[in-house]
Amino acid sequence: MAGALSDLMSVSQVYLVPASILFGAIGVATTEQLKTLISLLGLLTSAIWFYRISVWQGVDNIDWLTTLTLSGIFVLSWTISLIAHARNWRREVRKA
Repeated sequence: MAGALSDLMSVSQVYLVPASILFGAIGVATTEQLKTLISLLGLLTSAIWFYRISVWQGVDNIDWLTTLTLSGIFVLSWTISLIAHARNWRREVRKA
């Protein structure tokens, strides 16, 4: 069981690190197009992470649920970010 938890934590780190770096990239991106692309990459990364955790077996429910919730928060955050930046990009295009 301890080995499964260690594996689960390692897999979570594989996705958590890039998803967190992409959040930082949003802050330095200068155009809405780039922010939208970064948001899409973050959403895809987090969705893969969410799926990978959702099918994980052999670990206590509390640990599984915790990591699933964390990945779900990232999916939700990236979805909101993608929608917001895509809308802002569309507004910019309409103004031009």
